[in-house]
Amino acid sequence: MNPYSQLFIVISGKGKAIIADEELDLQSRRAFYIPPNAVHQLRAEELVELIWLAWDAPI
Repeated sequence: MNPYSQLFIVISGKGKAIIADEELDLQSRRAFYIPPNAVHQLRAEELVELIWLAWDAPI
């Protein structure tokens, strides 16, 4: 859980994204927005490459 907004952009790989109480398929060419203070988790079923963006985060 983090106090700032985040975005995960999946480049390749497979798995599950758990955001709050929702479980979603983690797959290439998909993006996931995580609101501030949301409980979240990524579970890789194979090697995952992604871009992680966060804003309003401390430097």
